Amino acid sequence: MNISRFFSQMILYGLLSISVTGCWSSLELRDSAIVSGIGIEKVGAQQFRLIVEIIGAQMGKGGTSTKGRTILTGTGQTALTIEREMIRDAKRRIVFTHTKSLVMSSTVAREDLYWVFDTWIRDQQPHLAAYLFVTHDPVKQVLHDSTSCGANAAFPLSSGMENIRFISNYTTPTMREFLRDMYGPMNTGYLPMIHIQRDLSKTPLVEYAGTAIFHHNHMVGELNTRETQGLVWLLGQEKGGAVDVANSKSHSLQALELTKENTIMHMQMTHGHLVAHFQFHIEGTLAQDSGDHTMDPSIATKQMEVAIAKKVQAILTDTITVLQKKDHADILDIGLHLYRTQPQLWHQLSPTWDDVFTHAQITTSVKVHIVHPGLARYVYPKVPMPSLHMDWEGGSNT
Repeated sequence: MNISRFFSQMILYGLLSISVTGCWSSLELRDSAIVSGIGIEKVGAQQFRLIVEIIGAQMGKGGTSTKGRTILTGTGQTALTIEREMIRDAKRRIVFTHTKSLVMSSTVAREDLYWVFDTWIRDQQPHLAAYLFVTHDPVKQVLHDSTSCGANAAFPLSSGMENIRFISNYTTPTMREFLRDMYGPMNTGYLPMIHIQRDLSKTPLVEYAGTAIFHHNHMVGELNTRETQGLVWLLGQEKGGAVDVANSKSHSLQALELTKENTIMHMQMTHGHLVAHFQFHIEGTLAQDSGDHTMDPSIATKQMEVAIAKKVQAILTDTITVLQKKDHADILDIGLHLYRTQPQLWHQLSPTWDDVFTHAQITTSVKVHIVHPGLARYVYPKVPMPSLHMDWEGGSNT
């Protein structure tokens, strides 16, 4: 009796496992679909649209094929519900673990951020090394136009992030880094923003433009491209780039190619008032100079260092003003520094940290050093001319 009951239970467990892991409507799912990109939009109250970009030929209902890949769309109240319907339509497993880019609309980012991560984080999909983006444009159009660089580009959005991660002035956090910041002491984070650049004479292109600022689990504001540069400098994440200074009076343009950057933050509490100071030091070589070449090179170099320092400091000040007075979000790691160095004081201030940060005194200082003036102002050392005197046997000839 026990043996028959044992075999009955084994058969039952086997049927149940097949139904949840490999079948849909009693049909075994033999094929898999690899997802390269995901998009999320909000279409109504508790209604979302999930856009899935799959590598391969067109499949299932509602799929549109473009440049060697298929885009599936579905709507529902939860990501899990939408994904189950996509599996039914595609008649195959949908694998999210290879996803490298996730684009969300600004509406979703402002209102329902946790909806994006609820299912995927628990199921470990997509991969935590994926890049996140925010856009004001239609998400489906962004995924479509991002492949304009070629049909063979496997992950155009994420490839762009990997290419500029260490060479340019854009914010490039991964999902893991973003969640680390969002669940950190300040509950703040930032993500790159992208938009479609439309030109009637050319193919629409997807460009990086600005940074979305998050606080308390939703988007609270954004930085433009100029302020994003300031954020990268303040966080010490700059790995190259250039700074240019235009003189409206002389109509000249000077540019410095950055070779080294260093950011140091000093912070203290004085009678309950936060005082923070950022020291920013940059070095570089002269990349362009259309100024007065008759000026003494040392004087011209010093003037350019001062002009660049003023411009950089203006950018840093504008960035801090937006974060403090408009977004009220400490993404400058000031609170994190206090949390790590003075935990007891942090626990006292953490309930009102937003107010403390908003009214803090944050200052900056910039030091610029041009290590090489460039070929335009380079003074070549004077080398003595070689003597033309040569001795010959039996006499001399000059």
